Amino acid sequence: MLKQFRSKCTVDNAVDIHKSLLEALDSGEDVTLDFTAVREIDLTFFQILAAAQKSFQRAGRNLSYTPTLTPELADKARITGFDFLLATSEAALGKEEQP
Repeated sequence: MLKQFRSKCTVDNAVDIHKSLLEALDSGEDVTLDFTAVREIDLTFFQILAAAQKSFQRAGRNLSYTPTLTPELADKARITGFDFLLATSEAALGKEEQP
């Protein structure tokens, strides 16, 4: 199942994002999150994604991410410590970090 987000993923719509991710979890399918339309993001969104990742893992299901974070959003993910969003994105783009 592909789950797409709107342009603004902030505390202002955290309840809707959380509800949408719970519905995706309840679907019984693996889910891929697409950030193509996202232009604004904040720490609340990252926290919701981290919690969703744990919930999917506990349910034995896969939650993956498309390589669609803008460079600005990727920087925010790095700065806030949510690099797990970048692993899939950078690997898909051939930009894996070197040790």
